[in-house]
Order: sequence, then structure tokens, then C-alpha cells
Amino acid sequence: MITTSGSGQMLPLPMNEYLQQNLKECNFDISFEVVDWGAMLVALRNPPSAPQGLGVDAMNISLHISMDISQFALFNLSANTPPKGRNWPNWKNSEFDAVIDKIEKSTDQEEILTNIQRAHEIFVDDPAWLFIVHDRNARAMTKNVKGFTSAQSWFQDFTTVYME
Repeated sequence: MITTSGSGQMLPLPMNEYLQQNLKECNFDISFEVVDWGAMLVALRNPPSAPQGLGVDAMNISLHISMDISQFALFNLSANTPPKGRNWPNWKNSEFDAVIDKIEKSTDQEEILTNIQRAHEIFVDDPAWLFIVHDRNARAMTKNVKGFTSAQSWFQDFTTVYME
């Protein structure tokens, strides 16, 4: 399932056509179910087997799957399959689930960081998602804007921004 636009996607049709061509060179013949952004979000929030999924077995969606542990768990914890969460692939890794449980119960910042790193390692070795684009959030602004620091996520802090 792909969409023609939405959520800041960068040229989704040409990018998906390139992906289709590239995968064909690797003997994968994929086709697209093209929907609008709203229909894709509805499909994401339902199990893959639900009618809203239109029978697809993959989704190219531009949502942030950041290393913020709450978002990481929302998309990947086995208990968070739709409609409860966004683990649309229904990925299950018992070690990942156990590490997330430790993070949720811990108050020790060093232990939390160690477990976040471990959760990331598990996910890298057994990924539920294929990451196609790493959007660095390109921005353009006038030289009069001061105090802006681009975050490495979609969430920006504008409290330090001012005009000169």
C-alpha cells in the first residue's frame, strides 16, 4: 500500500516506482494499492487482515519510528498490534518485549539507557520494518532567523527562535 501524498512524504510515487524497479532486479515483482493518506492511516490502525488493509502485505508509510522509547514501543511491542497500537506487521520478539518491560519499570537512568540500546540492537538484528528513507528534515529559512537548532526528529523546539 502506498499513498500519493501526506505526512510530508517526499515524492512518494516516483520513490515507490524506483523501489519497484529496484526490487524487480532482485526478482521481487511488487504491485501497488494506491490510496489517499487518510485511507492508509485507517489501514495502519487496523490488523493487516482487516478489510481496510485491502489485502496488502506491506505498507510504505512515512511515520516517525523514532528512538523515543514510547514511540519505538508503540510501533514494535508485540502487545501493540492494531487496533491497540501500530505494530502493523504483528512483529513479535520476546527479548525485545522483555527489554521494553524493564525500561518501563526502571527508574535508573543508566539502566534505562542500556536497555534502550539493547532494544535498538534487537530491532536492527530482527527488523519488523524496512527503512527506505531517512529524512533529515531539510529546512530553509532567512538569515534573520536565529536560535533555531534542527532536531534529529520531526519534533522541533521553537522556544529559542527569534528574528534579528
